[in-house]
Amino acid sequence: MGPVFNFKQYQAYAAGQGLWSPSGTVTPTKKTQNGSAGSGGLTNGIGIGNSWEEGQHLLLNGRGEVDKVRGNPQVPRRMPEPLPYAAQALGTAMIFVALHLFLKQYFSPDLLLHPGFFSMGFAGKWGYLVMAGICYRCSFFFIWGVAEAAVILSGFGFSGWSNAVPSRPDWSRAENVSPIKCEVTSSLAQMPAYWNIGVGVWLRTYVYDRITPRSGKPTMWTLILTQVVCAFWHGLHPGHYLFFVNAAIGQHTSKRACVGGRQLFY
Repeated sequence: MGPVFNFKQYQAYAAGQGLWSPSGTVTPTKKTQNGSAGSGGLTNGIGIGNSWEEGQHLLLNGRGEVDKVRGNPQVPRRMPEPLPYAAQALGTAMIFVALHLFLKQYFSPDLLLHPGFFSMGFAGKWGYLVMAGICYRCSFFFIWGVAEAAVILSGFGFSGWSNAVPSRPDWSRAENVSPIKCEVTSSLAQMPAYWNIGVGVWLRTYVYDRITPRSGKPTMWTLILTQVVCAFWHGLHPGHYLFFVNAAIGQHTSKRACVGGRQLFY
């Protein structure tokens, strides 16, 4: 599931309206007072949300952000053929599944309980954990890539046209992970913007923003409660709650460290 505006977009897609109009006419977009609703997007939705979502469902892209005007709004532009872009997404997914199968031979997470792992030194354990994590994440990059390719091929993944010259089609609506940014991000606080993007925008729109006091700023407890909801989403295993609560603390600490570092050096 995802924010309600994504479901509204699906209705527009099914009806051949907006970006998917046969005539190619695209309604010019304007920024709303609320601005961005989050940092991700999925292709489903639930029937609740802020009042501005109903009127803006054709003007929001799949990442929960208000689209910029795509080139000249007076020139009708049809959605391009999705097959080449779907093939590119599928090809990228195949690379990650091949990488996963290769790394699993040497850095399988199953071997973390093997006696040989405990006999390693600190550097060996640390290196093995890093590579095992990459191996495990590659399986997610693969399955999300296949899903992205399917949504692009259906046409629903089309998000409009870029502001570049010449303008290029934007197929980011179905993107649920940014693999390279996940692996090289400099801050734990930035990870939700690149990993499981759809769940991230749902949690921000319907949990994080709603429990933040109107007269104040979000606190660490705001983030912890949001992560508890995320843990409940995943299941009832205690490990889920231990992981997500610690992730919330880590994200908050990372954010405060970045702020403190900038004040110290700049």
